[in-house]
Amino acid sequence: MSISTLVNAAKNEKRIDAVLAEVRAELIRATQKHGPMKSTHEAYGVIAEEFHEFFLEMIANDSTRQRAELIQVAAMGCRAVLDVC
Repeated sequence: MSISTLVNAAKNEKRIDAVLAEVRAELIRATQKHGPMKSTHEAYGVIAEEFHEFFLEMIANDSTRQRAELIQVAAMGCRAVLDVC
């Protein structure tokens, strides 16, 4: 494995850790605000709503808001796994 490959892997690992920290923070915030999800139907609705919000930001071409909505999609997926699966 080359030095370049190792450096790129380390950079990607740091980026992954940073994104997962954002997802974790959003997961904690949303759970504290709304409590646990109570059913898979609720989970579907919440995830669908967040994904729709991402879609609207995609149409608006707002990459900052797209990123924020995708963090929320990921966090709500985690909530569903923790709460109802």
